[in-house]
Amino acid sequence: MAMRSSGIRDADNILKIRTLTVIFALRLWFKTHLEPSFEGTYENVVIDEMWSWVGKRKESKRWIWYAYCADTLKILAFQIGKRNDKTCRKLFKKLSHLTIKHYYTDDWMSYKKHIPSEKHTISKAKTQRIERQNLNFRTHLKRLCRKTICFSKKDDMHYGFIKAYIRLKNVV
Repeated sequence: MAMRSSGIRDADNILKIRTLTVIFALRLWFKTHLEPSFEGTYENVVIDEMWSWVGKRKESKRWIWYAYCADTLKILAFQIGKRNDKTCRKLFKKLSHLTIKHYYTDDWMSYKKHIPSEKHTISKAKTQRIERQNLNFRTHLKRLCRKTICFSKKDDMHYGFIKAYIRLKNVV
């Protein structure tokens, strides 16, 4: 239900169980599943970031950075943090064991610093598919919508929902 734009209170209402039970079950499920893990060589990888928040909206902006394979339609890795070089480096560390032939990004400065220029193309035309994936994230995960009353109050829940959604999308 959470992956189809239902909030926790929607789930407790429909399933007739307490909100705390839903939260407990989700946290347990989040802990038992790992982040995406892939091996091999990938031709075209698109990287983008989108913002969300945890807790108080204006004080706690979070950026979700992720690498998306344009050929396999899989999310290879993601990182949540600030929109800075440190978070970018953490994402690239998660990708370091993969052989990636070419990266496509927008014009954000961190990408220019961390991707060799011969493997890097800055292009709005090549990032359309990942921008569409950003819309899918916001459509399916209610807590990522820009104007909503459903949001994550804790970082672990925010991370868990994003991890679960990526896992679901990578299986389909």
